[in-house]
Amino acid sequence: CADDERKQNSEMKNASWDRLEIREYGRTVGDNPSVSGGPPLTLSWSYCKTFEGSVDAYENGRPARRVGKEMAVPRYLREIMLCEEWGCSNREIAAAVRDILAIKQQRRTTVNRLEMRGAAKMEETIEEILRGMKKGYCGKQREILQWDDCSEDSDYSGG
Repeated sequence: CADDERKQNSEMKNASWDRLEIREYGRTVGDNPSVSGGPPLTLSWSYCKTFEGSVDAYENGRPARRVGKEMAVPRYLREIMLCEEWGCSNREIAAAVRDILAIKQQRRTTVNRLEMRGAAKMEETIEEILRGMKKGYCGKQREILQWDDCSEDSDYSGG
């Protein structure tokens, strides 16, 4: 009974594919503000099939995987791709870049305001601490002065 249950569980955890369809999507001007400079890219709705076949056939013939910085597309290449390969106008690209710059400025403003709030809050806390210390110090001063007054009075009356 336990062996049958283990067998069913292991069968349920496996998944496999024997056919594969790969689509290459077109690109167009995007709206992602995290681009370092120039126009961002995004996928368009249009696509064409670039491969249809078995997983093994694809794995045997696929190019080497790109990693890290190899995935980044430099600004000048993005502009060439958008204009020449994907038919975007210079006006569309310029509008996207302006929008991105505006979004980046809004984000900087938000961060600056949050930092100022944090600094103001810290300044307020420090002032409260100093007021408390001053209050405690002044209270001790009053006690000392009152003690001195009492001792002078006692010296005066006794002498």
